[in-house]
Parts: sequence; structure tokens; C-alpha cells
Amino acid sequence: MSKYFVKFINGNQCKNSAESTAYNYVKTLDGILFPDEESKYDFTKEVNRRIEEINIESRRCRDVKFSMWNYDTSTQISIADGICYLEIYKVNLEICSTND
Repeated sequence: MSKYFVKFINGNQCKNSAESTAYNYVKTLDGILFPDEESKYDFTKEVNRRIEEINIESRRCRDVKFSMWNYDTSTQISIADGICYLEIYKVNLEICSTND
């Protein structure tokens, strides 16, 4: 069973309050670990749903775009044409720590 890790990547500067809200939301998602492909899929749908909510809440601002594409080793999500990104990597080796 494959696990997946989410990494937040900073991008361009926010131009309006909707982009700032989306940026702050996406930033909180850094470091999440998913146990399987289904959880990863549900996560991407949830991020898209939240971006749609932000667009509804911020009617006076230009819509925040959600884009997603797959590479061989990861899935990348772009928010608002590059204000930030999420990369979802397949975990190759999980390092566990033990606390004595």
C-alpha cells in the first residue's frame, strides 16, 4: 500500500483578499501524510471544494483558479495561477522514530 506526502511550495504574491484566503488555507496543508490513493483523491477534491467556497465568499474578487496535473513521481496543485502550489509525493521510504 502506497502512502503520499503533501508539500507546500510558495509562489507569487497574492493580488486580492480571495487569493490571500486561499494561500493561508493551502499553507496549513503542508506536511500531511495520506495512507492510500483514495485518501489522496479525497484530499484533492476537498481542496478544490474549499477553493470554490472561497470564490463564492469573495464575489468582488477575481476567482481563484485550481489546477492539478500529474507527473511520474507526484501530483501538483496550483492555486490562483501560481500564488502557491501543493505537491503530493508518493512515499518511497518512511522513517519512523522511536521515543525511549
